Amino acid sequence: LRMNNRAVVGPSSDGSFIRGTVNTQWLLDNSKRQYLFSGHPFSKNQPLSILASQVSISGNQQKDSLFAPSPLQLPSAFKLNSFPMAGDSLGILHWMPFTSLNAQGENTWNRAEGIRWLFRGSKGMGLDDQTAWLQETVYPIHPVLIELSGELNCGDQVIQFPDSAAGYQLVGNPYLCSIDLSTVQISDSIAPHFWVWNPFQGKSGGYTCHLFSESVLIPPYGTFLIRLQGKNQHQLLISEQSKVPNTEYYSGKRTDETLRQMTWKLYQDSIFYDQVAIRESQKGYNGFDWQDGEKIKNPSHSMYTETYNGQALSIDQRALNSKSYIPLVMENIPAGKYTLQLTHLVLKSENKLYFIDNYTQQMNLLQQDTIFQFEINSDSLSISRNRFLITGKDPLQSSHPLLSIYPLTIWPVPAKDYLQIRCSVWPEGMVSVIINDFSGRTIRQTHSSFESNGKLLIPVNDIQPGTYTIEIRNPNSFFRACGKWIKQ
Repeated sequence: LRMNNRAVVGPSSDGSFIRGTVNTQWLLDNSKRQYLFSGHPFSKNQPLSILASQVSISGNQQKDSLFAPSPLQLPSAFKLNSFPMAGDSLGILHWMPFTSLNAQGENTWNRAEGIRWLFRGSKGMGLDDQTAWLQETVYPIHPVLIELSGELNCGDQVIQFPDSAAGYQLVGNPYLCSIDLSTVQISDSIAPHFWVWNPFQGKSGGYTCHLFSESVLIPPYGTFLIRLQGKNQHQLLISEQSKVPNTEYYSGKRTDETLRQMTWKLYQDSIFYDQVAIRESQKGYNGFDWQDGEKIKNPSHSMYTETYNGQALSIDQRALNSKSYIPLVMENIPAGKYTLQLTHLVLKSENKLYFIDNYTQQMNLLQQDTIFQFEINSDSLSISRNRFLITGKDPLQSSHPLLSIYPLTIWPVPAKDYLQIRCSVWPEGMVSVIINDFSGRTIRQTHSSFESNGKLLIPVNDIQPGTYTIEIRNPNSFFRACGKWIKQ
């Protein structure tokens, strides 16, 4: 039996199956060289030789690498190496390179398992050491048709991980057909959200986080990331009824229009880079909990909300009310003009939330399909991780500006051991002191109190020489003051 690249195997009745070897075609129509995340639809494990014989994986001195790394060449195919998730390890993926094509031990492409591999083009194309090999204008990529064969998975598929398994797992679509992940049944030990790698997101690809309650289609040979939590039985059930043979006219599961939420999308010149979903949950809070989907950082252009203890989130479930205080952080954003689009905004009628740009000192009421334009330039404050904020208007502050920005007097310049800081107006109580480097990365965040003479004394003796910004904040009074300083 031979199936072309448009053929799929749709939902089948109980007990039906396809017996024997099936020859399939997999069309790779990527327009540039980049990393792909791929699974296969076969019931038995596959060797990487089925790919290496038909595409150029990587190259060194005009020789095909066949995935094998060498002293002059980095690995180009990987499996996800899972570790228990805790603290700073959330959102970090650990990749283990393939070292051979023999399909033995860790070098096996398992059933329902995804791999990450560097796609260069058709066999023998562009095998050289030029540093510009990722540029489409240098090496234009044409569609590649890969021939595969094996026994196809038929019937409901149970994907199970050992009780001792932990951390992230890259799951491959087990069918030669698209599947709707909202129909997948998961055990309680699997987080209620997943991540999809989209090679066409931005210029270098990116991760998007979704809830399992959303209708998201995974195509044949596609993958999705899950996170295991706890030490119970980890299991997914992907049934024949999960298949979607005709994706063009598929509307998917209807979205709950009463769900209070908002979705932010980041664009530049109509190119989509990233998104964040904020959903109302009376059980959620400002820290990280099981309902939240942590951010897996993109190669470039990442956007996320941040909890009070610094955890980056792609799905942020928390209470949305007049006391909301939600930092919206941009990371690894090059200079240029960008657009933030607010979609799917549903709030209680009595709740009003505001979007604040601390750099331009602008405040806007959040409304459906609102578009915010902003620019990143050479000023380090324009890329500060504290630039954007979503907050509710406190009734006690209604007669005052929602956010006051004051200049700081900072000396000595340059500083060596201590910074001394004065301001024309100080808030009452403790303040947060945030020091960022010139790229916008936070170097230190502490709390401090004022000297008897109204001065702040900040130790900086252990900070490397360079140019920095410092921000003084008091969220209770919506106070913010900022300035630049130089470390000797």
